Amino acid sequence: MVGRWILYILIALLLSPIAFNAVFYFVEKDLEENPVSQNSVEEIVYKDGESLFAARCSSCHGANADGAGGYPRVNGEAAYSILSKLIGYKNGSYGSSAKGVMVLQVQDLSEEELKMLASYLAGLTPVLNEEETKKLRTIELDSFDSSS
Repeated sequence: MVGRWILYILIALLLSPIAFNAVFYFVEKDLEENPVSQNSVEEIVYKDGESLFAARCSSCHGANADGAGGYPRVNGEAAYSILSKLIGYKNGSYGSSAKGVMVLQVQDLSEEELKMLASYLAGLTPVLNEEETKKLRTIELDSFDSSS
């Protein structure tokens, strides 16, 4: 009985290099056919602000950037205002409690990508929620001075 187990162990030891070589052969072959860079995340090039927003921002801020799930609206502002906020998040000088989330989203974006994103967001037309619509309805136009 013991002799049989020794034989099995010897066979396993003799066959293990063959098994390892077979596994590594298929792994190397797969890597040749589907190369993956260690820096693949940094190599992503966004062609425009829309694709950048879809990849980085829409899951929290919504498809039209109107805000979703407690995240704020980020559309319809002037591009320079949006850009200054994005740069502030990137360098850590802007933001409140959500600052950590935003820093992670913008830290590896270039200045050009931030400009594309700000331009895209500035061009989106906000969809007003019920509360904002009520506020607009309560504004009395005759309370504004139109003589200036």
